[in-house]
Amino acid sequence: MGRGRRGSQGRRNAHNAGGVWTRSRMYHTDAEGAESRDSTGVPGTRTTSRVDLFNLPERVLREVRMMQTLVGKRALVTGANDGIGRAIAETFAREGATVAAHGRSEERLADVLATIDAAEGRAFPVSADLRDVGATERMCAEAIDALGGIDIVVNNAGMLKPGFTLDTDVETWEEHFDVNVKACFVVCARTLPTMIEQGTGGRVINNASIGAKLGDAGLAAYDASKHALLGFSRCLAAEMGEHRITVNCLCPGHVDTKMGQAVIPALAELWGRTEQQLFEELMNSFPIRAVIEPRNVADLALFLAGDQAAYITGQSINIDCGYCMS
Repeated sequence: MGRGRRGSQGRRNAHNAGGVWTRSRMYHTDAEGAESRDSTGVPGTRTTSRVDLFNLPERVLREVRMMQTLVGKRALVTGANDGIGRAIAETFAREGATVAAHGRSEERLADVLATIDAAEGRAFPVSADLRDVGATERMCAEAIDALGGIDIVVNNAGMLKPGFTLDTDVETWEEHFDVNVKACFVVCARTLPTMIEQGTGGRVINNASIGAKLGDAGLAAYDASKHALLGFSRCLAAEMGEHRITVNCLCPGHVDTKMGQAVIPALAELWGRTEQQLFEELMNSFPIRAVIEPRNVADLALFLAGDQAAYITGQSINIDCGYCMS
């Protein structure tokens, strides 16, 4: 989750005349700051073309399969029903992995599983409420049993409820840590013994968010939990190196997901701004003025899951349009 507090006035001015590209639209304003509208009446909407990798001709699909990078790999992806997790599950399946796609219920996974199946990928559902340790442990055992082992673990599931620190109750604080930190620990604790026993190395990829490196008013519970996840990941990387298991963090900024869309109005209310004002502040703080797509984060996860990243571990890699340069 990116924020809109930073960025020089010069950078702000340099970008004010431009637009903000997202997956299917471009938000923009005219010289007076009024919203532009297309013939549909939607503020600032422009359509863009994009190749749909799940609707390619069979001949092209065969050629793509010959270049797959995760053939034979077995992956567990949490929070795979939507957003970044869904993009990672689809990308891994496209690249030849067999994917255990996690969601809180199997019904939530129907769409992503149908998409993967239509592209002749291999995936199956596993469900658990990650706040429930026992259910999470059973989900991991089910995934390993069905996969016949495990090579890649992606801890993507997370939660975010904005609120000022003094307005945050203990239950909300604990829920952030239960989902964003403890669940990752439990998943790793229940999958890594199998990965070690296999003796072939492996990958752990945790979605720490750019919140793991920042701190903003109204995001104390979320940012604190993500800082904790980053620290845990670094310790785990130090412990797993001898087994050739790498542990790295994805640190995405503002991504076009349901969570990313919901946080704008919530923070706007907390910070006393309109949604448009906050969105403009956010975009003006980015050297690359854009909203990130889930598939961009999935591409980074794919790299970290592949052989090319065999010697990259203990790292937190930003994908945030240059917002946090550390």
